[in-house]
Amino acid sequence: MKRNYFIIAIFSFVFICCNNVKTNKSISTFDLSKNDFRKISLRSNDFVKNWRVVKMETNENSLFEPGDNIYPTENFIFLYNFNKIIQLDYSGKYICDIARLGNGPNDINKLQNCIVDSKQEFLYLYELSKPNYIKVYDLENNHFKEPIPLAFEKRHSSFILINDSTFLCFPYVGTNRQICYIQDFYGNLIDKSVIPEITVGSSVLEAGLKVMTFEKKWFYLGNSEDTVYNALSDEPVAVFLKGNHVTLDDAVSSGGKERLISIRGLFQTSKDYFFLKVVFDLSMNEGFSLSFTPNEIRYYVYNWKDKTINEINNIYIEPFDKYIENDDMKKFFLNNAHSLNHKKIVIVVADEEEKEDNPTLYIGELF
Repeated sequence: MKRNYFIIAIFSFVFICCNNVKTNKSISTFDLSKNDFRKISLRSNDFVKNWRVVKMETNENSLFEPGDNIYPTENFIFLYNFNKIIQLDYSGKYICDIARLGNGPNDINKLQNCIVDSKQEFLYLYELSKPNYIKVYDLENNHFKEPIPLAFEKRHSSFILINDSTFLCFPYVGTNRQICYIQDFYGNLIDKSVIPEITVGSSVLEAGLKVMTFEKKWFYLGNSEDTVYNALSDEPVAVFLKGNHVTLDDAVSSGGKERLISIRGLFQTSKDYFFLKVVFDLSMNEGFSLSFTPNEIRYYVYNWKDKTINEINNIYIEPFDKYIENDDMKKFFLNNAHSLNHKKIVIVVADEEEKEDNPTLYIGELF
């Protein structure tokens, strides 16, 4: 039976570095334009344990769609996209709809972000259509509770639950310098009393936000930036260099005759961070739409403590008894969706001969 492999990486992080590290006090500079990293082979069991195989049942309520995010907890699996959130169990059976597209108080519209607090049995979600608050769903009693107001009443890119009563929030800034703030469940700012006014330009795409965590500290990087910041202190901790490329807005202005370099987070363990670098050739189509064609893709693993980076040559995936390399690496890594449970990894296996069937999920714990 022919199968197509691709990965859904849980919690999208980016942290950039290279073997030749330049340090200025506590700020390190890493040059990603150099392609002379040591190449290594990896085994998935070196960083994933307790694989669970979930064959999703196929019915009209739980059809898997391209772009769906998967958020696994210890007991349940949540599948969500722009206009739905559904709950499955680990046998792959559909349990219920949490919410579907609509304009009612129990509906969702343009879902941007979803977080599951399995300890407290709450689900937190943010919609672009309702930018001033975070909705709260009680998983135990199956109903929506009073929403949580956002301290910064404008559109947001993301938010993270950093403890039982505190959110780390990231307003949408376009291609401007990313900012963040901390608030409680009542909409009160914590530690930061002033949020600068942001004028958002008319970028053609949402600027991607990368968030990472290591030793109980949070860091972030805006898509148009070259600096990694400590999210709690807002101090710069690292600078990366991607090489000669342009910003998205400049690429549009040039008519697509430039190239764009993107850094995409995959997943992280307690000691390593996995990410890829994509070099896109840009071209302008009829109707002034922009096409992005991947020209070069490289895959890396960064060691947090040693500040070293290696390029991934291949990975042996134990549940499949197979090495993933060359063109399979692109299928395996590039087609990744994003969720916010950074403790787990999901590999989605679709059967090309039964395209209408739901895929099988391989869910493992990162350590």
